[in-house]
Amino acid sequence: MRYAGYNLVLGAIWLVVGLGLLSRDWVQPDARLTIPGTAGLNAGWFALVLAAYNGARYMMNRSRQREREVISRLEANVQAARERPPTPGPVVPNPELDFFKEKEPEDRKQ
Repeated sequence: MRYAGYNLVLGAIWLVVGLGLLSRDWVQPDARLTIPGTAGLNAGWFALVLAAYNGARYMMNRSRQREREVISRLEANVQAARERPPTPGPVVPNPELDFFKEKEPEDRKQ
């Protein structure tokens, strides 16, 4: 199995590299590290894009893992419900415990 925090570690590394490249540009504006073929775009921005990409992948993998856990729990509940013995038939109420029925007067019973 793949290391679970792989994308998180890569995202942190790219974040440090990107911030380092951008801070170098702010400290020493004459020694810029630019991407060839662009109009002076600092390479730090590319590293920050990679950091965001790895952060999004990490969050996606986490949500996918949670979804798999929920599905496995639901499948276990369904399986347990299928294995449960059937419920007994309908319950016949006891007429002596019917408290809503009016009592017969005592003199009638005799």
